Amino acid sequence: MRSSRTIRDLLRSSANSASGSRRVDDIQTGSSHELDQQSRELDCLYAISSLASGEYGSSSEVLQKAVDLIPDACECQDSCCARIVIGDREFRSRNFTGTAWKLSSDIVALGAVVGTVEVSYVKNESKVGPLPAGKRNVISAIAEQLGRIVEREQTQDRLRRMELENHVFLGNILEGFVIIDTATLKVVLANERAAEFLGVRSADDLAGWAWLDFVHSEDRSHFEELASKETGNELRQAQEVREFRIVPPGGGETWVRAREVRIEFRGKQSTLIFLTRIAEQERVEDKIQKLSEEFEQRVSERTTQLEAVNKELEAFAYSVSHDLRAPLRSIEGFSQILLEDYAHWLDTQGRDYIQRVRSAARRMAQLVDDLLNFSRVTRSEMVRDAVDLTATAQAI
Repeated sequence: MRSSRTIRDLLRSSANSASGSRRVDDIQTGSSHELDQQSRELDCLYAISSLASGEYGSSSEVLQKAVDLIPDACECQDSCCARIVIGDREFRSRNFTGTAWKLSSDIVALGAVVGTVEVSYVKNESKVGPLPAGKRNVISAIAEQLGRIVEREQTQDRLRRMELENHVFLGNILEGFVIIDTATLKVVLANERAAEFLGVRSADDLAGWAWLDFVHSEDRSHFEELASKETGNELRQAQEVREFRIVPPGGGETWVRAREVRIEFRGKQSTLIFLTRIAEQERVEDKIQKLSEEFEQRVSERTTQLEAVNKELEAFAYSVSHDLRAPLRSIEGFSQILLEDYAHWLDTQGRDYIQRVRSAARRMAQLVDDLLNFSRVTRSEMVRDAVDLTATAQAI
């Protein structure tokens, strides 16, 4: 009996030991699974964060890369799919299918909700079950990173619009501009001056028009090459200047000089083109040159006239200095003789008259000196000094 009990106890102890070992294995397996899942989630968040902070093409390309990364964070990657909606743009991961087993989070950029990110399972497998609410934190973190991508896009668009407006309003008013989608070569935006160049009624009518319809058939190869480069992502950012012929819908052709700049506009690779009629530009340049020559001629004529006036003024000053001073000296001299040699013939009143004549002659001589000094004012350096206006007025 003791031996059988001992065997039974050993068997029971062995069974309990095996059961405990299985529980430990289960716990270890569960912990490993959770760590693996958390690692996938962190890898996904890091990859999307890198997209938000780096330069990986246009915003549309970045968002598509981001939505392709999201399923990698799910437990069953083949059954998981994602979708990002930003305004009227939608980006889907491979094999996306909208289902009831999903979680979503708003994408916020610059304080406003601009879209949503949605993660769901293609089918509700029993081993997966409904998406746990704990995954919402991961989806929210992904939405936050996507918001940063959209904020960068919006900021870049605002900066480009500001630069464009500054160039349009502060630049040459003779220029028209168009923005074309580099992939489709269709006009996205234009100003009224460009519409006038292209023979279209208004700038609004240009939107959606095929740009090649306005370009001479012999000059289209460059723009066709742009579209192929856009597909291969080989566009250069440098500004290019070229000349080609514009063919308006009403007929005829006009040579234009165009400055092209590669930009991203509304999330797409685009080309900004500034247009100037070559003939009109040359006419304006000729007119400016003619006006410049006329201005120089007028300056030369005015300078000659001014020199002549100065010479006449110098001649007048010489005449005043020599011709007017001689009579004054005679008046002063003879008046002095009368007072000295014939004073006994004159009574008091007569001597007073002669003194008045001498005083008036001296005053006249002073006026002559003042006129000469005044004529030299424009040719002498200005000297600032304090003046007693009261004393001057009393002296006068």
